[in-house]
Amino acid sequence: MGRSLKERLQVIGAKIAPLFFAPKNATLTDTQFWRELINIGTAAGVNVTPMAALGVPTVLACVNAISRSMASLPLKVYRRLPSGGKEVATDHPLYYLLHDAPNSETTSVKFRRALFANAVLRGNGYALIVRDGFGEVAELRLIANKDIEVKREEVTNKLYYVLAGSRVEKERILHISGLTFDGTIGVDTMMAVREAIGLTIALQDHGSRFFSNGSTPGVVLEMAAQLTPEKLKDFADAWDKVNTGNKNAHKRMILNGGVKATTLTNPSNEQSQFIEAKVHQDKAICSAFGVPQIKAGITDAAHFNNVWQENQSYIDDCLGSWSAEFEQASNQRLFSPQERRQYFVSFVFDGLLRGDAKTRAEVQQIRLQNGIVNRDEVRASEDMNPIPGGDRFFISQNVKLLDEEGRPIEQQTSMAGGNNQ
Repeated sequence: MGRSLKERLQVIGAKIAPLFFAPKNATLTDTQFWRELINIGTAAGVNVTPMAALGVPTVLACVNAISRSMASLPLKVYRRLPSGGKEVATDHPLYYLLHDAPNSETTSVKFRRALFANAVLRGNGYALIVRDGFGEVAELRLIANKDIEVKREEVTNKLYYVLAGSRVEKERILHISGLTFDGTIGVDTMMAVREAIGLTIALQDHGSRFFSNGSTPGVVLEMAAQLTPEKLKDFADAWDKVNTGNKNAHKRMILNGGVKATTLTNPSNEQSQFIEAKVHQDKAICSAFGVPQIKAGITDAAHFNNVWQENQSYIDDCLGSWSAEFEQASNQRLFSPQERRQYFVSFVFDGLLRGDAKTRAEVQQIRLQNGIVNRDEVRASEDMNPIPGGDRFFISQNVKLLDEEGRPIEQQTSMAGGNNQ
């Protein structure tokens, strides 16, 4: 059934309204603003904007899950050691900016959560790199996606950014992106899956209207007598008062004067497959964001074993990719070429990989007995203080070094000593 004139005017109005409330810095060359204005419509008749998309609980859950996880992970600056190992470089100025506070107004957690929220929902997250007179990074400041645009020079193809109408060189922008086809600009996730999000919004609106009408739509009232417009309006108001809203559902209403009520249709949610369609769309949105369904509250097929597997998959396939993107972007833009040989930025995933207490204790025991870690390192992973002698390493007494032919070297030495005696 085609749209009514009123519905068509509402759609046109929704597209025209942003013109009167456009950002002050929006110009004819502001491609992001105009792209959003033109492309927000969907086949389901729903306009998908960033705030409308976040109105879908599954979208909000996916964006929340990734941004919250990436914000809560410890982020540290490391120094490479000549031996091939690494140590935490707490003395480097960037350590405080990334680990604690990138500027005087924002904590590291809030900064990273906003940066990743933009990157997850919009495909790109931006921050301005502010340097002091010595060229050292002094601050990192978030940039709203609507305020920045990626550009390239026509002749040299050199990358640069336009921030609030002014040119900014790429060295001054920390840019993280999701899926990208040109290696620079991330695909806008919200726009790429706007049809799925739009259909979900339409299903939500349908459910709201279904229940607001007392779950009894399509009632025809037949009257034996012809009523005046005034009496007809009074009767309609009385009917709506009794039959509209969940609190009035299933209430009785006595009809007199030859009035007969006939229900044209009274489909249940199950019959119309409303719930199934809603769950299907929720799962599709989770898949688009790369988030396990359980992280978005979809637990219809969840049990203990696959919950653990989904958490592991979430770390390996989703968070691992986002962490690598942030780490490499930070290493490239925040360190000088000379510093990159010695320093690097890295997230610490140990907290998410700890598992239950029993499994954690078994793993730590194996690592301790094989000399992989010492007791202080085990205690540190459990947020405990060092102990005297805790920095020493141990191995099991039954472990022996073998020669090239597979014979224990200790036994060979002992036999040689016996022959000498």
